[in-house]
Amino acid sequence: MAQCRVKKLDKMVMVDKVVTECTIKFKFPKPEPIPPPVLKIEDGVFGYTPDKILYEDVQFGLDMDSRCAILGANGAGKSTLINILLDKLQLLSGQ
Repeated sequence: MAQCRVKKLDKMVMVDKVVTECTIKFKFPKPEPIPPPVLKIEDGVFGYTPDKILYEDVQFGLDMDSRCAILGANGAGKSTLINILLDKLQLLSGQ
């Protein structure tokens, strides 16, 4: 097996190292501040069915200066809250 690999390596044609010099400059202007709130839920009520409410009377808001962590036990609704904020799920009532 090793002899086969040595023969394959001997048959390979060596090429010069490809050298490309390319300079790319990126400039990201500082964005203008977004007026608060960036994300907001007022009087939110959510449930997968109207008779099984998961969230009730939710008041939530984030602005550009907010730092947020979502913690909770498995099955507590963390992903559901994120999906509501991403507009993948709709509230039963509230904004």
